[in-house]
Amino acid sequence: MIQLTTRAKAKEDGVEGKEHTFKVDLGENLNDMCDLFGEGVIVSRAQAAIRVDYHDFVRSMLVAGKTSEKIDEALATYKPGIRRVRCVDPLSKAKKAFGGLSAEEKTALLAELGVC
Repeated sequence: MIQLTTRAKAKEDGVEGKEHTFKVDLGENLNDMCDLFGEGVIVSRAQAAIRVDYHDFVRSMLVAGKTSEKIDEALATYKPGIRRVRCVDPLSKAKKAFGGLSAEEKTALLAELGVC
């Protein structure tokens, strides 16, 4: 059993700030998950997640300027790994994004926000 908390997003039907904490059994291993949800659900969800992993892998290689031949070579040995839960601090994310703006863009954004 794990404990999860779900929060209503801001401006979502006037329920901003509401949340619910609950416990759910996701299983400890593949056999448990198949017993809980059925093999078809597990296979379908795994295939969808792995498909996204492949897209992300290829996209990162495209951004890095790799050729189609190099991408195909890398795909021949690529295996998706174990995902870690990432917690992104919104303030850190905003600071990083703000730091990437030009001086003119920063000035325009601050003016739009009414800061200066």
